[in-house]
Amino acid sequence: MLKSRGRSVYRGGLGESSGLSAGGRASAPEQIFSAYNMNSFLDRCFHYSALGSSVKTEIIAGFSTFAAMAYIICIQPALFSGQMTGAATGMPFGPLVTTTCIASAFGTILMGILSNYPIGLAPGMGTNFLSCSAS
Repeated sequence: MLKSRGRSVYRGGLGESSGLSAGGRASAPEQIFSAYNMNSFLDRCFHYSALGSSVKTEIIAGFSTFAAMAYIICIQPALFSGQMTGAATGMPFGPLVTTTCIASAFGTILMGILSNYPIGLAPGMGTNFLSCSAS
């Protein structure tokens, strides 16, 4: 720590292992990245505590939503590549997996950020089966 006009200034040098200023408080980077500040930031953005939830609950819900939606990662590309129907479509399986993952992640993140509503979005299978069976 360096002293500048009576205040501690963090310079991030080697040998600064304590992370505490002369007054015993945490230095600026530790204050910024503390668990309390991160929870406070997330709560200001998503208002989960007002709904009676916690970060732990939301993380568990996210993992369970992924587990419930993971089948789409294989079914969607298999349908569009023709592996399920036996008819060659000319679309390779690998890029379809990537496209499905990107589209699902984009839709889910957009839904969470813009509407503040925790819904996982993925391509709808009903419409996909209709379009593949019609061709």
